[in-house]
Amino acid sequence: MLHFGAADGLIEARSRAVAPVVRDLELAAALREHWRGVAICVGLSLAVATTVILMTQPVYVASARVLFDPRRGDMFRQAPEREYSIDTAQLESQIQLLKSEQVSRPVIDAHKLEQDSEFSGPRSSLKAALRGLISSEKEPRSGSYAGVLNAFDQQLDVRRLGQSYVLQISFQSTDADKAARLANAVTAAYLSRQIAARIDNAQRSSQFERPIKELGLDGLVASEAIATGKIDIKAFPAADARVISAALAPTGASAPRTSLILAFACMLGLFGGVMFAVLRSQRRKIVRRRSHIERELGVEYIGSLRSVTVKRRGAQLAGLDQWGFNLMASSPLVPAASDLRSIRTAFEMTGGQPSVQCIGVTSCHAGEGKSVAAYGMAMAFAAAGHKTLLVDANPRNATLTQRLSAHLKTRSTSGFVQAFAGEAFGSAISPTHAPFLSFMPIGHDFEAVNFSDLFETPASKEIFKRLRQHYSRVVFDLPDFQSLPDAWAIGSMIDCYIIVMAAGRTSQPDAAGMIGALKCANASIAGVVLNEHGS
Repeated sequence: MLHFGAADGLIEARSRAVAPVVRDLELAAALREHWRGVAICVGLSLAVATTVILMTQPVYVASARVLFDPRRGDMFRQAPEREYSIDTAQLESQIQLLKSEQVSRPVIDAHKLEQDSEFSGPRSSLKAALRGLISSEKEPRSGSYAGVLNAFDQQLDVRRLGQSYVLQISFQSTDADKAARLANAVTAAYLSRQIAARIDNAQRSSQFERPIKELGLDGLVASEAIATGKIDIKAFPAADARVISAALAPTGASAPRTSLILAFACMLGLFGGVMFAVLRSQRRKIVRRRSHIERELGVEYIGSLRSVTVKRRGAQLAGLDQWGFNLMASSPLVPAASDLRSIRTAFEMTGGQPSVQCIGVTSCHAGEGKSVAAYGMAMAFAAAGHKTLLVDANPRNATLTQRLSAHLKTRSTSGFVQAFAGEAFGSAISPTHAPFLSFMPIGHDFEAVNFSDLFETPASKEIFKRLRQHYSRVVFDLPDFQSLPDAWAIGSMIDCYIIVMAAGRTSQPDAAGMIGALKCANASIAGVVLNEHGS
């Protein structure tokens, strides 16, 4: 009991370790299957982002920097210089002063911003709309002075740089030169308020006549700077702050951030595409790997074909002429030959007893690689020394007859239809260039043939008897169930069936329906060959 418990624990641990790998494989398969949908989602997201970028008016930001130092403007200090410190509250007070109406109003009046549509017009930007949705406070009516002042405040930004005493005064505008002028004007208005305070203090003392005149000159310089939007960093020695860099017209827009928006749109589109692929893949329930066959459908998995070109109906054997009938002998190491040997070995181990001679190869839909698998298995059986007959029993799409005619030593005058109708059996079989392999084509006048009626003729039982006497393996390329739904009616006459499913294309409900129909007809299912090419 201890040994069984340990074994169960080991199996459970391995299952947990394999589960993430299986999920990753399923995700990769879903992305391969729906890569067009993912690409469309990314493309649509980028298109929307590009449209937003093109419709959004560029915004430019210009910044000026001032160093706050109250000792600098103290022209009347008599005591020796002492160590002076500035706390955070003082800097925060200066920031609020810069954002106050006392500083904004002179700039608005000097530059006549009440007549500027950028400040007096309606706020139609996305940012303004979002702010209106989030905030419960009503904004002042556009066009009024309060509305202009509100718009001005929203475009002005003042912040402290790190832990320094430097304040950065930034202004944003749709015009680069205007942004620089207004940033400098706000800086000049701020310094003008400090100079005005110095003048008021000096006027209280009559002994400071000369400093009053000098402060008056600084005030005139500040007023001129407010009006022109140009500032000299060497001016205003009496102010408590010193301009360390004036605002210059920005060379590039600060918004919209094109690269950031496009990157975010690409990520959003990719996420949406991946979710679409995963959800659609889970909804469709497609057969993709061995676990789907054995766990969901309850049938044996006998191998995969990874290197066979399978195209649309009528071209399933593209590339077959390059193989020829000597693939197993002349190129035993190519992937196709390795796959076929593995399928042959798995078939013989699961249900390929000597009594199992007539093998039917079918699929749910056309174009899933059924004819390729039938041809490959016949070639693999012949390479192993089994006397093999490949029969094209697909009157709806005689692919093997069309593709293999060039590889026959002699062409027969009849075929499958005539043989099962009771005509000469020997003339329906043609030898091939490959040892131990013969081929029975579909024959002539097969378009109007009722497939199930061929197996109900008195000659059909005799034909199967003779086939079993002359050949070790007889591989029938049968119609797919979509093209000929009554093909399952011959299930009891075939020793076993091999079902070909295209990975990433065959749906589990369709496969389950076909398997159920075969079981109802008492057919023996040897297993499933998974065509993984292009999945």
